Amino acid sequence: MAEAMASRLKHANSKEEVNDIIMQSISGISDKDPYKEFIVAALNEVAKEFKNSDAYGELPATSEEANEKKKSSPNNDEDSFSKDNSDDFDPMSWSPLQELVDAMPTFDAPA
Repeated sequence: MAEAMASRLKHANSKEEVNDIIMQSISGISDKDPYKEFIVAALNEVAKEFKNSDAYGELPATSEEANEKKKSSPNNDEDSFSKDNSDDFDPMSWSPLQELVDAMPTFDAPA
């Protein structure tokens, strides 16, 4: 969970989005999870490290500022191509259940 959150944080466009990602990650942990305390601690550590990084310092405060910055910066086709194709991870379609399903063994029925 901490690795998934770290990956999402790297792709955040604003400090506002960073805070939303952190809150979503922490609120997504079940109160019945026996390891909740440890998971929250790990997520808080990832958040703290990211907020102390240069990448966080360079982010605009809000999504609106990020959109304005994106509109005002000149587009370099080579940079946008490498950025768009560098990582196909879509955090909005990610699910911890899907990871479990993908990790489960499969059995082929005899024909």
